[in-house]
Amino acid sequence: MTRIGLLTPYDGSNLGDGTIQTAVIENLRRRDPALELLGITLDPQDTTSRHNIPAFSITGLAVPSYSEALLLRERPRPAAPIQAQTVEAATPPTRPPTRGLRQTLKAIPLVGPTLRFLLRSGQSLRRFIPELRHLRQSYEVVRGLDLLVVSGGGQLDEEFGGPWGHPYVLFRWAMLARLARTPVAFASVGAGYMQRPLTRFFLRPALASARYRSFRDPGSIQRLARWPFTQHDPCVPDLAFGLAVASTRRVRRAGEPLVVGVSPMIYGHAKHWPTARQEVYEGYARRLAEFAHWLLERGHTLVLLRSSSADRVAVAELKARLLGRAGPGVAGRILEPDVQTVQQFFREVAVADCIVASRLHGVLMSHMLGKPTLAISFDRKVDAHMESMAQTEYRVDISEFKVADLIERFTALERNAAAVSEQIADRVARFRADLDTQFDALLTLAGGRPGSAGRGALGGGGHG
Repeated sequence: MTRIGLLTPYDGSNLGDGTIQTAVIENLRRRDPALELLGITLDPQDTTSRHNIPAFSITGLAVPSYSEALLLRERPRPAAPIQAQTVEAATPPTRPPTRGLRQTLKAIPLVGPTLRFLLRSGQSLRRFIPELRHLRQSYEVVRGLDLLVVSGGGQLDEEFGGPWGHPYVLFRWAMLARLARTPVAFASVGAGYMQRPLTRFFLRPALASARYRSFRDPGSIQRLARWPFTQHDPCVPDLAFGLAVASTRRVRRAGEPLVVGVSPMIYGHAKHWPTARQEVYEGYARRLAEFAHWLLERGHTLVLLRSSSADRVAVAELKARLLGRAGPGVAGRILEPDVQTVQQFFREVAVADCIVASRLHGVLMSHMLGKPTLAISFDRKVDAHMESMAQTEYRVDISEFKVADLIERFTALERNAAAVSEQIADRVARFRADLDTQFDALLTLAGGRPGSAGRGALGGGGHG
């Protein structure tokens, strides 16, 4: 029996990650129904509940903005979490080293940040005991696998948790797999922020040890140009496209107001985003509210959506701004459905005529249903996706757009909706074909039985 582990920084709160994992699970099992799958995630209990597969925790380190919430919940009396940022040691040693030696060590690449991390963390060995135990358990897990798949998403990134977040996780699992002689595959991953030397120190050997690598966009490969071994790796579309969903278009009578899905996000929010850009967030939230108010003035109905649970703050603030500006009389045309699962998100998108979104998978999942979508882009990965879909004219920058720009592009999107939907559907079909080839390759690498599987649609939704 073939056993494959799916490694992802997924805790159930991000529906984009949920769509990716659902797509991978369904495609692999369609090819080999007897396949055994194991999730390696930030919240194993949630993974098992949502996807009906056993799961194992991804790390034993409690790192803020990454694994802290999971591990603090699991440990009744946890040690203080490891800080992603460098800090000074609180208690000096009995015989401190000379200033000259300290400064010399700090000047050596990688040594300085690592020493500061160890000084902070070494105040109590208890902080490392859970990770040491977890490493031993992780080795036993990976030794029982035929393949470890780093399962899509923007996993080459340090923004959430710093180097000791996911970069370290990828390094430790790749090295454990190497010891266990278990092949590793990176499938359709994206490259994000990789500025710190320690991040690159962790990621390079992790990628180099892989038997298979693919990246979801050319820009990700360009960001890895310093590592020549990646430059001939293929670009394979985001794994979420592997989930078959029925393309839908609401039948609307001539002159009937639109149903517009609006999906704001908390990018840059000082309290809810790891890198605070409060001015960017405030400007974005204000201008989006002005645009949404314009939609209401035209008689349209708004459906406020979120593809990540963290965005409930942005949704609540947008609704409050709209009610404060337009008054309670428009409340009946501002809908806020409770969206907890992938299937529920697709169901709500299906009833909309068009979508306005900022998160990558809020845009991408709307495209999966063939919906004309206006992207307020916060990151290169959103730009790359819009380019791959030939939709760049319906994209604005989150920090620079003007309300007039948004209105102009939305009006064009409404006017060209039928042609846009056809173009999107054509791209999605091509992406699915590329992913079929990759899923066959992954199963072959695991020693399973690749084959041509049926591709039934999920009728407007996926599994939660």
